[in-house]
Amino acid sequence: MNHCSTTGGYEATRSLLVLKHPPTAIFCQNDRTALGCYDALREAGLVVPGDVSVVGYDDEEISRHLRPKLTTCVLPHRAMGRWTIDHLQEYESKPRDRQHYPITKIECSLVPRESEGPPST
Repeated sequence: MNHCSTTGGYEATRSLLVLKHPPTAIFCQNDRTALGCYDALREAGLVVPGDVSVVGYDDEEISRHLRPKLTTCVLPHRAMGRWTIDHLQEYESKPRDRQHYPITKIECSLVPRESEGPPST
């Protein structure tokens, strides 16, 4: 199963819903996975965000067309590309051993829409 796909999101969500204590929120691997998550939740008779909050990742165009509109995080393509260009020369001069490369974190901003809220009581 491709976990990054709509089908992967659907199947993964179904497996979460059979847990003794199913989640009140699901953070999906990407926005396509969230589409499958929505389908599985709807099929189970659950409402987004009333019963389960859903957050995606990528801010793909589909996130604005889901109902409710999907809260997601932006994958900062331009910032990642800029950082790579800015640091490429310094990395070329370093040894090829991975342990010498520091971890760099680039902020992924949240795009709040309509798919998340407090858990129902």
